[in-house]
Amino acid sequence: MTYLVDTNLLLLSVQPHHPMYADTLNAISTLRGAELELFITSQNLIEFWRSATRIAQKNGLGLTIALTIQLM
Repeated sequence: MTYLVDTNLLLLSVQPHHPMYADTLNAISTLRGAELELFITSQNLIEFWRSATRIAQKNGLGLTIALTIQLM
């Protein structure tokens, strides 16, 4: 079975201080451990970029472009 990974999971997976961080990594790990296929799309990457580089005061992560590139 295949699953499309939601952008929110991608964003949570790079925020170690977020309360849902451990649950997010556990969910992804569980799916991968069951040998299920996980997919992302170009839309996920666009949404991740926009949210990651948006300033924190505007509900973004406030990450630098360089760090965002590394995370992608």
